[in-house]
Amino acid sequence: MPTFNSCPGLKTQPPLFRTSLLLIWDRHARIYRLLRGVRDKYKEGQFRYSEKITFGLQPKLLHVKREYWGLIVCVFGLRFHYQRSYGGRYA
Repeated sequence: MPTFNSCPGLKTQPPLFRTSLLLIWDRHARIYRLLRGVRDKYKEGQFRYSEKITFGLQPKLLHVKREYWGLIVCVFGLRFHYQRSYGGRYA
């Protein structure tokens, strides 16, 4: 019996959106990482870019940092980090 990956004519792609629960304390960055979401963007069977969104806790009242392919916003200790990669996929 053929499996889904071996059936001819079916396009197989990795899942478009993945989430993971982290719950990790990063002592060097002083961040408690809570949740990560990764989305891969495809167009007609080819890879375009990958986006990563993370949520965490950081001991800061207000912090905004613009990166070349990302953004970090921390308001009342809740940290939001958005990052985009055109060179490869996030794990």
